[in-house]
Amino acid sequence: MAEQAQALIQLRQTLKATVAQQQELQRWANLGQAVTNRWQSRSIG
Repeated sequence: MAEQAQALIQLRQTLKATVAQQQELQRWANLGQAVTNRWQSRSIG
């Protein structure tokens, strides 16, 4: 029973880490998109 609990705790921590990585990637993607938009509007104008 204790082993199962430990496995669940590890799984939760892994999921949390994965979610954090996803959020970090999303932040970078948004930043890249913002920069791209700025460059496009600058080159058009």
